[in-house]
Amino acid sequence: MAKKLNKVLPKKQNLNPVIFWSCTISKVQVGDKPELELPKVEELIKILQFACDDFVFAIEEGTNLGKTHYQCFFKSKKRVKTGIALLRYFETFGLPPETFCQYQVSKAHDPRSLEIYAQKTLREGNENVYRKDDYRNLRLKKDYDFPLNENQLLIDQAVKDSFQQDRMITYVCDQFSGLGKTTYIKSLCLNMHAAKECGFKTWLVPDSSLASIYYFICKIVSDGLVANLNQKFLFVFNFNYSDTRLSDVTQSYQLMESIVDGIFFTSFAGKCLQVIAPRCSCQVLVLANETPKYSLIRVNRFKVINLKLPPKNVKVPGVPL
Repeated sequence: MAKKLNKVLPKKQNLNPVIFWSCTISKVQVGDKPELELPKVEELIKILQFACDDFVFAIEEGTNLGKTHYQCFFKSKKRVKTGIALLRYFETFGLPPETFCQYQVSKAHDPRSLEIYAQKTLREGNENVYRKDDYRNLRLKKDYDFPLNENQLLIDQAVKDSFQQDRMITYVCDQFSGLGKTTYIKSLCLNMHAAKECGFKTWLVPDSSLASIYYFICKIVSDGLVANLNQKFLFVFNFNYSDTRLSDVTQSYQLMESIVDGIFFTSFAGKCLQVIAPRCSCQVLVLANETPKYSLIRVNRFKVINLKLPPKNVKVPGVPL
């Protein structure tokens, strides 16, 4: 009897549709012709903005030849099986075909690849990095790109000085609205003015329970220091007359002191987290409608700034002429 031959079949490729991808975009050179220019960064980011739920886009230089190329990790809105199908999907949004540049597309099965690459570029000091949220903020910055008024200049200088002083809480106090506090805080969150000059990140303390606030701050500082040990943080408490963020005022002052001390410990949802931050890396800015309660914390911990009312001929909402 003839022996039955065991055929060795090639392994099936993993063609399950995925949404996490990585892509390298480089120049194309045909024969002796000069290399074509890479597409404009603004055009590619605009395509990623519409076609992806999240992305990290960076301009890099090759280690061997020193040629400039684009590197991107992204989460596509559409699940596709192959890189060719992905490029065809992107071409519907205006992506230049491969005759103008070369696309090296591969699957990134790990959802953490975006954050890992973002932290890698941050450690290397690459300034040409774009995120989806950053692109959205570029449009918002146009609304807040204006000269600071007198009160905003006072806050701006105080914030800059706070990172040169150890364990100091900047406390901005006024009893009226419309003096520019909220507008200035929005500009800090968009990395403008003092945030851009001093290189710190601004975070608004959320309206939540004390335990969740502690965990939120610990997580922000821990992740930030892992990516960059020299990272600075500014936490903003925006109190008003109807604020119910922390029912016990004593707890809010204890939280402020913990931040400027740079020592954090929390146990939330079964997770324990302890963080010790470098000196002067964590600062606090308080916006309130009343003076600090000096009985709850030492007087020398506060730097109080009283905002000035505008001239009488300037109409301010909520302030009679």
